[in-house]
Amino acid sequence: MQEKKSEEAVRKIEEQSREDVVWWRKECAIMKRKINLAKNQSWNDFLQIMDYRRNGPQAYRLMDTLNDKKEQRSNHVQ
Repeated sequence: MQEKKSEEAVRKIEEQSREDVVWWRKECAIMKRKINLAKNQSWNDFLQIMDYRRNGPQAYRLMDTLNDKKEQRSNHVQ
């Protein structure tokens, strides 16, 4: 009789934990979506503000950073 009660208790805990896992994954997915939307909005705002004609070096620096290139300085003496 006690084995049956313990099996039921274990089953109840497992069901709760499964529900918790499903809930947790849903919440994580919602949070990731919100983060990605915020990143996209921030990026779009940045691109709208940036003036490529006046801030050319800044634009190139940004592109180099995004392409994972190190900054190269041209201090060559010939």
